[in-house]
Amino acid sequence: MGRVVIGSATSGASRPTAFAAGGQAYGSTVNVGSLVTAGPTAYVGMPCGATGGTIVKNRLVGLSVPGVVKGATIAGTGQSVEKTGSTTATFGSTVAGIDLLGGAVTADAITSTDDGTVITNLEVLGRPVTLAARANSTVDVSGLGTLTVHKTVEQATGLDVIGLELRLSADRLGVEAGTVVQVAVAKSRVATA
Repeated sequence: MGRVVIGSATSGASRPTAFAAGGQAYGSTVNVGSLVTAGPTAYVGMPCGATGGTIVKNRLVGLSVPGVVKGATIAGTGQSVEKTGSTTATFGSTVAGIDLLGGAVTADAITSTDDGTVITNLEVLGRPVTLAARANSTVDVSGLGTLTVHKTVEQATGLDVIGLELRLSADRLGVEAGTVVQVAVAKSRVATA
């Protein structure tokens, strides 16, 4: 027996935290310009009033956007911990069995958290890729575009970590140039006041 939900919303309130926690995690998105064409998948966001130490989770089995992205499983997690005078927010995303653009970029697994990105068996155009642990490493995907590995973007109140970001500079298999595919995304926020 399955369940289909269309247009659902939930809200709630709780006692304010020391500092407002926020963030989100998801397995993948596909965008052409400002148009979202697919995703975010296995989305987890910070609930109203934070999580109070509870880990919120979402899991998806069998992701497929034909010709663009495939994944075997996706799991997103989020958590906030409130203490006297401090709040932390931690989000993570794990995607297994990644295949971008019909095998142009593959990996056995990618996990992104505030602590970084771990990628197992990354291959670009059939060749193994080994990258240093430093953030924002790029790989030229010959004739297709640029792959950024362990992309990090510091925000005023947090950090965005994106395991893989592929930006197409040429059309491929019906996918337009300018398309951006992101895999294993974790964004954490804690307001300072």
